[in-house]
Amino acid sequence: MFLSLRGAFRRLSFQNKLLLSYFSLIFIPLVVLSLFFGNQSQKVITAQSMKISEMYVRQTYNELDSEISKMVNQAQTVAQLERVQEIIETDPVGLSMAQQFDDVKELEEMIQRVVFATSPYQVRLFVDDRLAYSQRQVLTYPLSSVSSWVEDIGDNLYRAYLAGPYTFTPLMSSTSVELFSVVFPIRGTKDYNRLTGLISIDFEKTWFLEILARTEFTGDGKAYLVRSDGTLACGLSIKDEEELDTLDPLAEDYFQEGESVRIIDDTLIATSQPLWGTWRIVITSPVADLLKPAETLRWQLFLFAILIGIVVYIMALFYARYNSRRIKVLANNIKVVQSGNFDVNCIVDSSDEVGELQSSFNVMVRRIRNLMQEQYYLGKNLKDSELRILQAQINPHFLYNTLDLILWTAKNGDSDKVSDIVVKLSRFYRLSLSNGSDFVTVRNELEHVRLYVGLQDLRFQSKIGLEIVASDEVLDLRVMKLLLQPIVENSILHGIMNLDDREGKIRISVFVEGINLVLRVEDNGIGMGQEKVMRLMAREEMAPEGCTGGYGLHNITQRLRLYYGEEAKLIFRSQEGQGTMVEVQIPLAQCQNTDDRFDF
Repeated sequence: MFLSLRGAFRRLSFQNKLLLSYFSLIFIPLVVLSLFFGNQSQKVITAQSMKISEMYVRQTYNELDSEISKMVNQAQTVAQLERVQEIIETDPVGLSMAQQFDDVKELEEMIQRVVFATSPYQVRLFVDDRLAYSQRQVLTYPLSSVSSWVEDIGDNLYRAYLAGPYTFTPLMSSTSVELFSVVFPIRGTKDYNRLTGLISIDFEKTWFLEILARTEFTGDGKAYLVRSDGTLACGLSIKDEEELDTLDPLAEDYFQEGESVRIIDDTLIATSQPLWGTWRIVITSPVADLLKPAETLRWQLFLFAILIGIVVYIMALFYARYNSRRIKVLANNIKVVQSGNFDVNCIVDSSDEVGELQSSFNVMVRRIRNLMQEQYYLGKNLKDSELRILQAQINPHFLYNTLDLILWTAKNGDSDKVSDIVVKLSRFYRLSLSNGSDFVTVRNELEHVRLYVGLQDLRFQSKIGLEIVASDEVLDLRVMKLLLQPIVENSILHGIMNLDDREGKIRISVFVEGINLVLRVEDNGIGMGQEKVMRLMAREEMAPEGCTGGYGLHNITQRLRLYYGEEAKLIFRSQEGQGTMVEVQIPLAQCQNTDDRFDF
């Protein structure tokens, strides 16, 4: 798929490529950033909401715990008064009604003195059913009546606890109320395990719910008081102010040990806080309500990205059309040059990078035209027209690729790189022409190859490494020009460019071996099989003139034969996956005595 997209991008016009590039580089990052910041804000809001929910529950716990603790302390104080214990433990048998009436009055006074600081719904004292004042239903009640609303007394004989909610109907009233009670047992002074009475400080369930309501901060959550077995004691839907019936998923064991807040099914934030051992305060808040600000922010960022994208598209369209029109004119002129007509001139319409490219193109075309004219006139003096035809096969091929490189570099707007390519190309052609000489020094031939590899390295995006090893004694020897460039070109195009797992490297070594000057080109390309090496050695793979590939080796073979005769050799060694070595052996005597001398 990537290759198909890459191919489709290549087939686009320059204007559309510019437009797509500008638009993609600005609009797509904006959309990605919008989504990223939207998600990040959602995570931050969720985390902060969990902390806030935990803080609210903690505040509610502190308020309830403070109030309940006050009631427990007061109930405990009453239960531990010696006089209260004495009155409750008195055997009612033989106790006159007047004495019992005085006792209950005294009880009322003592209880009032202890619990005056609070505003409970009521205080109830449960005493022995045999006492006459146990049936008053005001302050004092029969101890047997607690079984209907208080859990097993035996489990709570030695501590205060919270009971409820339960329904209570006051005396002389037809309206029932729901109560919670702080209950404290009164134990016998002589038999500590005997329950002689209970003190109950009652408060309405509505008071409890009012405090629970303050824990919810989203406006659409729920607050609960849960028993240790996970059953609901009371609950409140904050939005509708309706009491809930069940609380199945929020039992005490639903939370992990030490965990006080968690997200349930990605929809609710649940916060739990123990209260008086056997109770838990649980608050749930819908995640959707908490994330509404983040969702709003995300849409705002997305709309902002779309607006910026529209502006960028309009600006990119204008800029792409303007530059593509100028580049298109230059590209048409390059096509004219490619067809062989060098009598063209590009109008320089600005001083920017494209303008510099236009100016460089004009200079290059004039120089190429002059070089071609020089080559034409020098060619008239050559002994063998076949040699000139073979030499001329290299330059147009390389020129086309280099002009194509200049074109794409110009499209990318890199004027410095364009200038560098033009300078290297100019130097390359100066060395190629060599004032019409057929022979150049090894120094110039190596420099020529260095320039060639430099241009190809730019073309193939720095995938080629070049190493040249030559001693001083061989640098002034003369060889036929354009000897190494076709071999290096073959190494690049058929060896290095097919590499996927390593960087391409070319090593050129020039040295004297016996009676021969050896020029060796080694690469670490994909190599070739021995069958193909044998065919190359037999000159069966070297294409003749007019073929699309292999003409470089054919060129070298023909020129070696014309200049040096059968004494010159072209040797191949290669191994698949490891690279190829091409070695040119020339008689040393012919490198020192050439008729055509040229020192560039």
